[in-house]
Amino acid sequence: MAGRRSRQDAAPLRVVADKRLFLDDRLIRLGLDELPDAALLIFDTDLRFVMARGAAVQHGGKRPDAMEGRLAAEALEPKRWAFYRPRYEAALRGEVTIDEVTSPDGRRAYAVRYGPIRESDGTIVGGSVMATEVTQLRQSQRAQYEADRRFRLAWTSAPIGMALVSLDRHLLEVNLAFAQMLGEDPDALVGRSLTDIIHPSDQQTDLELRSRVLAGDDEWAVTEKRLTTADGATLWVQHSLGLMRTEDGEPAYFVSQFVDISEARVARESLRQMATTDSLTGLPNRMDLIERAGEWLNAGEPVAVLFCDLDGFKQVNDLNGHVVGDEVLTAVARRLVAKVRATDLIARFGGDEFVVVVRGNDCAARADRVAGHLISALENPVLVGGRELNVGLSVGIAVGHPAEDLDRLLARADAALYQAKSAGGNASYSAS
Repeated sequence: MAGRRSRQDAAPLRVVADKRLFLDDRLIRLGLDELPDAALLIFDTDLRFVMARGAAVQHGGKRPDAMEGRLAAEALEPKRWAFYRPRYEAALRGEVTIDEVTSPDGRRAYAVRYGPIRESDGTIVGGSVMATEVTQLRQSQRAQYEADRRFRLAWTSAPIGMALVSLDRHLLEVNLAFAQMLGEDPDALVGRSLTDIIHPSDQQTDLELRSRVLAGDDEWAVTEKRLTTADGATLWVQHSLGLMRTEDGEPAYFVSQFVDISEARVARESLRQMATTDSLTGLPNRMDLIERAGEWLNAGEPVAVLFCDLDGFKQVNDLNGHVVGDEVLTAVARRLVAKVRATDLIARFGGDEFVVVVRGNDCAARADRVAGHLISALENPVLVGGRELNVGLSVGIAVGHPAEDLDRLLARADAALYQAKSAGGNASYSAS
């Protein structure tokens, strides 16, 4: 073997001592024995152990005094020697080998370096084995791997859309469910800006939400917004947003979850529509009027209320039946709607009563004009089933006072309506 000496020429123990190496230094030997997670083995060119120190030697099932002075083939079990021998021999050829081994009981892992020991002239006089325990590191790595594996499994198989988003609102990574929501290929989405995906009407809301999360006002925020799909359609989603930070606590990226709520929103809107819409005429009902007009008043917006009641409707019902009466109410509703602005509110209040709410700084002056238009809308008969039926309209007007609530305003308009009825109908009366 190249670089090998005979046993007599090498005299490894004496050579090492003569070279004033640390091998016979008792203090260093004692220090090596105290190493809790390492081992140092020195062997000569005959593959005989010169030194075996470190707690890791004992973890390997050997006592140092049972190894030093013995051939490696004798000191080690046959199976382990069959594994180590090529590495020992490589070290005597000047090669360095690094690998990882486990203790006989399989409970400890070691990173091991095999290398040559040379004299000053480069001649190889032996080899060294340095083992460092890496059990905790490997356990930590395995735990991290398992955590990453579980996260990746949840990420890829999640039925909801998920995305990692940079601080400047660019997609870093998306799962398949999110891509399918948008009708896109996952790879094609990476790098895209949310400006291209979030509906224009919801861009500002999204920016504000991210600002709150970045500022720490919300750890995890939830909102509803619209996304634009690949084919230009609008998709309503529930968007959950969280912030991931670095080990130093600095913001790193956003984690977003998207749940398709389009069907649920349609159903919810349908229920709301049913709750706030008069089923006969299609106009807003009493509940919707109270809610919306109340909001205007609370906001300090000037409003005027026109309380309307049909004249002669009881006779139409009595003579023609409620089915015909319902058709008359529907026709009347269409005529009244045509006489108000889109910014005003007209609702069926109940029975043959309708309420119009006019808003704006000119609401007082407009209320009188609107009342005239509403009354004139019923000057001509209503045609139902080939029959001409005559109904009229009486209107009571009340202009809102500062800090006046809606109940009081409606009560004053109703009182004004009574005055219009008392005057013979088909007229309007304004409350003071």
